[in-house]
Formats: sequence, structure tokens, C-alpha cells
Amino acid sequence: MTQPEVKYAEVAGKRVCYTKTGRGDPMILLHGLGNSLLQWEDILCDLSNNFTVYALDFPGFGKSDPAEKYEINTSYIPLFMRDFIEVLNIENPIIVGGSFGGLIALHYTLRYPSKVRKLVLMDSAGLGREIIWRWRFAAIPPIGELFAIFDSLDLRSQDSWLWRTVKLPYVGNKLEEMFYKLSKDNADQLRNDYKSSIKLLRHGVSIFGQRRRIVRTHMLHTLELPVMIMWGSEDRVFPVKHAYNATALIPNSTLHVFKGAHHWPPLEFPNEFSQVLLDFASK
Repeated sequence: MTQPEVKYAEVAGKRVCYTKTGRGDPMILLHGLGNSLLQWEDILCDLSNNFTVYALDFPGFGKSDPAEKYEINTSYIPLFMRDFIEVLNIENPIIVGGSFGGLIALHYTLRYPSKVRKLVLMDSAGLGREIIWRWRFAAIPPIGELFAIFDSLDLRSQDSWLWRTVKLPYVGNKLEEMFYKLSKDNADQLRNDYKSSIKLLRHGVSIFGQRRRIVRTHMLHTLELPVMIMWGSEDRVFPVKHAYNATALIPNSTLHVFKGAHHWPPLEFPNEFSQVLLDFASK
């Protein structure tokens, strides 16, 4: 498929990266923690045949401007979403959020229910306190920073024994300078993504699980718009029981579980994901 044109908008004093493709009713895709709008690239073509699809990088992620310290929380980002939607004149969108993006989609919809046509939550945070132990540990300084170093090394050279055997921060940085051919812009972007992810993780997660401040199960019964819950049956980050519980609590909701999928079904089952989403969105 032809890659959608990357655009920029000034939103709340920040330069925000987004794409817009297709025609029809608006749909907004919200990415997960430590990622960017590129998480949705496998399904953009299918969705844009029926909808005008927007995908954006949250502040502090991808190619959007970095977030300020006071903006690294789940209270600010829904307000940013409000401003983004107003600046682009998007009316009554369908909002699709995956993982951390699902948390933001849920918080935004609960705050501005009349401004959302339909809501889709995929393997979403905020629907229970359970979360994989890796991210509970990552919320403890400096473990999260060490995880970030290890992950960045693995991402940068999956097939290099050198990156996998030398993981001390200083040595790793020197090896990056010597061997890793990454543009300065992309290197800065990767570092910003990790910094924002760790800060947001600690805002929402502790050793005991997802913090009560981000969990919204007690408010799900107030949602009156159509809601689709989508989940991977083998998700290890958030257990699939969160999906069943949320579906039982939301009056006008439907559930689709992707058998054999893990935490990001569009990557593993793009065709099935697109079809299920289009069926729900088009009704």
C-alpha cells in the first residue's frame, strides 16, 4: 500500500505528527506505550476504504514534540486529545485505542461522551489492576531504565551477538556510536519514546499492579454509546478476563476475542482485525 502522508499540526503549543487517509466518517487510532502511529500501518489500507482514518503520535512519542514533565499523566493526554480533535475539526469520531491508547480512549470518552460516536478498546489498560510482572518491576527505579537499555539494544540489532552480550549503559552507548547506523533524529526519537514510556508507566503502575488512579471499571456502566472490546486470548500484559468483565459492565457492548493472539492482534491477525472493526464501525 502507499504510505499515508505524514502531516503536522500545532496542538496546545506542540508540533504533533499524524496521518490522515481515506474518506468517509472519521476514525481515530491511538497507539500503545512506547510506540507510535506506525503500530497501525498493517490495517490502514483496509480501514481507509470506508473511513477517514487519523493516526497520531502522542506528545513524547514518535515524531511529535516531547512532553513536559507535568504532561506525563493520564489527566493531561485526554485534554490533548480534545484539542487535537478540535484543531483538525473532527466531528463525532469512532475512537480506537490499543493498550495504553485504549486507556486514553476510555478516559477521553468518559470525560466527553457526547463527542464520540463509537468506542473500541483493544487489549486496553485501565480495565483491571492485573498487569504483567515485567512492567510492575519496570515501575521501580532504576529497573525500568535497565529494561529500556536492554530493549533498545535488542531492537537495534536483533541478529548481533555483540549487542546481546554487552549491556552496560556506557559500553552500550559507545558500541552504538561505533556500529549502529541510526540517524540522529531516529535515535533521539527512540530515547524520547523510552523516557516518556517509563514516566507514564510509573504514573499508572506500581509493584501491586495498575494503580487505582487509572482504572475505570467503576465508571463503565455510565457508557451509553456502542462499545467494542477486542482482545487477544493469549495476552500476557493484561489478562483476557479484563475483556469479559468490561463487556459485562458496559450496557451496549460487544466482545471479540482473537484466538491465539497476544497483546497486539492487528499485527498477528490484520485481516480478521480489520473485518471485525469494520463490521462494528459500519453498523
